[in-house]
Amino acid sequence: MTLQLGPAGKPVLCYARHGSDISFNLSHAHGLALIAIAQGREVGVDLERIRPDVAVEKLSTRYFSPGEQTMIMQSAQEERPARFFRYWVAKEAVLKAQGVGLRSLSQCEVLLAGDGAGAEVLAPADSLGRDSWTIRFLSCGEGWDGAVAAQGQDWTARGGLVR
Repeated sequence: MTLQLGPAGKPVLCYARHGSDISFNLSHAHGLALIAIAQGREVGVDLERIRPDVAVEKLSTRYFSPGEQTMIMQSAQEERPARFFRYWVAKEAVLKAQGVGLRSLSQCEVLLAGDGAGAEVLAPADSLGRDSWTIRFLSCGEGWDGAVAAQGQDWTARGGLVR
């Protein structure tokens, strides 16, 4: 097993015997951490504390698509921070999975599922993975939001928060 860098510089564990690489990603905030591990597909994860003092309108105008902005601003005032962070963790998980980081944040559009448990992504046209991306939201406790993103839809998220 060797640690190598993918096309965008994201680290990956390469298995010579099995021919299927292991992708991993980590997110941490305020003493909590999430790690995602997947075999044979890229994976990304993000964790954020929902902060009511965030400049929702300013940040969503700068980093989110018009559709995402509309969904956030149509929410009740007290629900906007939670809605903002739901989009943020989803977008960041996908971009971390692709290894492109936040520079493509405004080019990645998230389509939240009606049940609130997941989302699909319209990834940037020049992104590394042109495959479909699926996001699953994680139960991270009151006042927190987290998401894991991976290519395709044939996967499940298991595990929990590390404290």
